[in-house]
Amino acid sequence: MKSILVFLWLTSYTILAQKTADIVRIEFSSLTRGYQELVVITADSLKATTPTQHKAIKNKDWTGVIKSLYGVHLNDIEGLKSPTMKRAYDGARHSTITIITKSGKYSHSFDDEDPHEKLKPLMKVIHDTKKRLTGK
Repeated sequence: MKSILVFLWLTSYTILAQKTADIVRIEFSSLTRGYQELVVITADSLKATTPTQHKAIKNKDWTGVIKSLYGVHLNDIEGLKSPTMKRAYDGARHSTITIITKSGKYSHSFDDEDPHEKLKPLMKVIHDTKKRLTGK
């Protein structure tokens, strides 16, 4: 019984590792009337539209982004519920995190900078990396 559990755990961990290894970029977009922000993080750069900047990032930055997705199954991202729906009546910015892999896109929409609990670590890493590299 223990060997079956270990096998299942290793299989799921291997699948998760393969999925995160396939990630080529992560995008955070946020918009409302009169405001638009886009942050794109790849293995070697960060691009931000507010303010418009393009900065090189270190391998440890990219590793931190990938580690923030630990335990998140990419196929489940689109089904995650947003904590609030204020964006439906202009009560908050409409924000989206999009994870782009070699084989597809996975998106989650939410209000302001308040994604589903599973994606909060990723949102924090995106915010902190942008702030550290751009100063804003």
